[in-house]
Formats: sequence, structure tokens, C-alpha cells
Amino acid sequence: MRDASGLLVSRSEEVKGTDSFRNAYTAGTLRRFNKFGDEVASVDRTGKGRVTQYTRFAEGEIEETRVYEYDGIDDLAALDQAHAASPKLVERVKLNKLGETLKTEGKDNLATRFTRTYFPDDGQVKSERRELAIPGASAKVFLDEFDSDGNLIRSTDDQGIATTFDYGRLSERRSQRETGTGTHLVETVYSVSRNANGSSRVVIRTAKGVDRFGRLVDIQTLE
Repeated sequence: MRDASGLLVSRSEEVKGTDSFRNAYTAGTLRRFNKFGDEVASVDRTGKGRVTQYTRFAEGEIEETRVYEYDGIDDLAALDQAHAASPKLVERVKLNKLGETLKTEGKDNLATRFTRTYFPDDGQVKSERRELAIPGASAKVFLDEFDSDGNLIRSTDDQGIATTFDYGRLSERRSQRETGTGTHLVETVYSVSRNANGSSRVVIRTAKGVDRFGRLVDIQTLE
């Protein structure tokens, strides 16, 4: 459907496939869009309705999104009614003008804040810190660090467990090393196969060491 100016505001998409019992189905997914082309409402084949609201900076970039979800919805009209009667906010996300996430907040009202550092030459993200605030308890802090090619080279969780990653010359992951306190050390090696088009894929993953619970690890996985 288009408005008077010819702008697409909604459409119905046919989705075909089979369910877990191999029964064929054909279901419609209804979607509505705003003038920027952002999806603002949808109803899927399970009756899950979703409303997304946007606020924008003066220049037009998205500053915040709010997502609301509803069950047992038949169409977009029913979704409008449910949302107007009792809004059910499930996620709120604040962004900067680069489209990077600054803060997320779920339906449990727990908020995660994001801070980043950047490489001075090209502005690529060098590190990202995520802090989950928990009322009445210490915040949980997670830190990811990247190289100048955008590869994740070190990830530290809220328990202080750090995982470092090594890459080949074409940025394919070759190994990783997980360390914690005491004897905690797990080393994982990836055997990589290169496709004809130059892309790579992991074919064998081998992990050995002692995990955070003191258990021996000796696992080989075929991908």
C-alpha cells in the first residue's frame, strides 16, 4: 500500500516452507513502514506483533528506538488496537550519530551502557566497554578489543576471564586462548580450509586445557 505521495507504507510478504513436522505452510508477514523506509509495525505467522518507534537527530539519523511486542495478533489493525490500549515496551536503544549503540534497556529495566575508543588514523573501533547496571549489586563489565582490521583480539567478561584471538594473514581466525584464575587455561586451534573464491572456513576445532571449573578439556570438533 502507498500513501498519496506514492510512498510505500505497508506490504504483505508470502513466506513458504515446512514446519518441524514437514507440513507445508504458506503464511503472510504483514509490515508497515515510515517515510524513511524503517519498519514500524509487523505481524508474523505466529501472531507475534511488533511495533517500533523512532526518534531522530535534527539531521535525520536515528537517535533512539523503542520496541513493543504483543501476542495473539491477527493483522496490523489488531496490532494498532493492542498497542493503543496497553503499550508493552520490551527494548529501548539509544544511538549516536554514527549508528553505534550507546545504551540498551530491556523489559526488566536493566540498562547496558556502551563506551568506545577509536584508532586515530581511520576512526575504527579499538575497544568497546559494556557496563550492565544491576540495582543493589555491582555492575557487570565486559570489554572487547579489536585490531585495526576490525578483528576481535581480546574479550574479557565480567568475571575477569580473558580470551585472546590470533588470525592469519587474511584475517581468518587460527587460535584462541582463554585464561582465568589458578589453572584455568583452554587453548583452541582452528584448522582452516580455503575455498576457491578465497574465503576460508573452519573444518576442525581442537580445544585442550583446564576450564574455569577445574575440569580437563580435550575436545575435537568437526565443523
